[in-house]
Amino acid sequence: MNPIETFIDDLDDQNYYISDEELSQIYAHPVPGLKTGWLYSFLGIFFFWISGDLIYTGIYTMNEVDAPAMIQREGLLFIIFSSIFIVSGLLFLRKGIQHLLLVWRFRKYCKILAGRKLITLEELSQQTHMPLLKLRKALKNMIAKNMFLQGHLNEHATCFITTDKVYQEYVRVVEQWKRRQIQLDYLGFDREAQDILTQGNTYLSEIDELADKITDTNLKGRIEQLHTAMEKIMHIAEQKPSNLASLHTFMTYFIPLSKKLLETYENLQDNPIAVANVEKMQSEIPQALTSMLDSFQKILNEYSENLSNDISADVRVLEFIMAQNKLVGAK
Repeated sequence: MNPIETFIDDLDDQNYYISDEELSQIYAHPVPGLKTGWLYSFLGIFFFWISGDLIYTGIYTMNEVDAPAMIQREGLLFIIFSSIFIVSGLLFLRKGIQHLLLVWRFRKYCKILAGRKLITLEELSQQTHMPLLKLRKALKNMIAKNMFLQGHLNEHATCFITTDKVYQEYVRVVEQWKRRQIQLDYLGFDREAQDILTQGNTYLSEIDELADKITDTNLKGRIEQLHTAMEKIMHIAEQKPSNLASLHTFMTYFIPLSKKLLETYENLQDNPIAVANVEKMQSEIPQALTSMLDSFQKILNEYSENLSNDISADVRVLEFIMAQNKLVGAK
């Protein structure tokens, strides 16, 4: 998962939506550009009206049969002068329509957001039927004109965030993710291995959330033990690629299976009538989780024993080298 997906998944309902009290601090009211848009549009129409009057006067003067040549030339000047008003009217009207269109789009985006603090541009593009490039430009204009008082686009302009607080939290998560990627690269994990580790951590978070929904106290305690053992094994896997390779079955089978079993148990807990043999399944799932917990403890014991043996070997080598160089007991 990329940092955006991770961040969105981590946002709970309370943090995902703006409270009614916060709306006035997020969306500008009155909307900037509304009055200016109407003013520019009025000026554009007014200048068109003046140019039309000048053109009519000029044509009438030029076509007057008994008018002197000087008067007819003045009529031509009226027509030429009217072009200035036509151009000015076009510019004012164009600017006014742009302002009003941006205000209309802002209100439309607010309805789509429906109080959300974060939305991907892909989703917003689908709902507005606007190309991404045009959508990004519109959002940047809205932010620049303070329509969204705390609006932010992320660094790759793939996500729109409506509050400063959530944006700061997002930046923190992205920085952590980048540092983690650098660390894994340094340790020698390739992209496939990094994806496995990222997915494993995501499963752990989801298992933790499922544990909160389980009402059985005994099972909840067992899940906490299972989660703790998983975290320790994940920590071992993250130390070096060879550890991850030896724990491939744990990462790609046991963790997803644990999540699946807990999801099933939680569904049975909430909808006991929907599935046959409910009691049998509710008893089998805790037994399966207990078996997995025993297996995880064996994995931890093996790695603890291997680590102890490695340290003992290192100590013996150190003592041998010191003895060879007559450093033992040296002052």
